[in-house]
Amino acid sequence: MNVLRLSIFLPDGPVPGWVVRLLDVCGAEPGVILVGVLYDAQPMAAADWAEQVDRLLFDRGASSLDPVSLELPGLLPVWRAEAGVAPARWLAERACDVLLDLRPRPTPIPQLAAEHWMLSIAGRPATDAGAGAQPVVGGDATTRVVLERVGGGAILDTSVGATCEFSIRRNRRRALAKGIGMVRRALRRMRTQVPPPPQRDTLPAAAV
Repeated sequence: MNVLRLSIFLPDGPVPGWVVRLLDVCGAEPGVILVGVLYDAQPMAAADWAEQVDRLLFDRGASSLDPVSLELPGLLPVWRAEAGVAPARWLAERACDVLLDLRPRPTPIPQLAAEHWMLSIAGRPATDAGAGAQPVVGGDATTRVVLERVGGGAILDTSVGATCEFSIRRNRRRALAKGIGMVRRALRRMRTQVPPPPQRDTLPAAAV
C-alpha cells in the first residue's frame, strides 16, 4: 500500500490541544493522507471540579489537555450527522483506509469498510473525561495505553508505563505521548504491511 487514506472522528466543538498534535504527527508520516473529518453531535464533557483543581496545582500554563478550536484546511471534506449521508458511505466515497475514532464513546459503524481504531487510557477512550484517572485514584503503579479496533476489541498496540501518582492530568499527558506514537507506528505498519510488535512495558514518555 503506497498511500494510506486516513479520516478522524471527533467530538463536536473544541478538542484538546493534543488532537492537533496527533493530526500533525499523522500528516507528517510519509504516505499518509488525511481525507476527511467527521464530527459527532455531542461535544466533550466539561472538566469537573477535581480536574480543575488538578490543573491549577499540577498543569499550569498552556497545556495539551486544554480545549482549542481545530483549524482545518479549507478544502478538507467534513461530515456531520445533519448532512443526511451515512458515515460508512461518506467514508467509502473517499476511499478511506483507516478511521481513527476520537469520540468520548466510540461505537461500531454499520457497513464500514475501513479499519476503525480507537485509543484508550486505562480502559477509557482518550477523550473521555476520566481517561487516565483510575490508576491515580486507585493507586495503581502502572497505566496501560491501548490502540484497538472498535467493536471487536482486537489490540493493535499496547504500552504500559509508570503512573504519575499525584496528578490525573499529568498521568493522562504521559499516556497520550505514548498513544500518539502508537497511532503513528500503526499507520506506518499498515502502509508497509509490517506485523505489529509484541506487548511491551516501557518507561514514561515525555508529556505532550
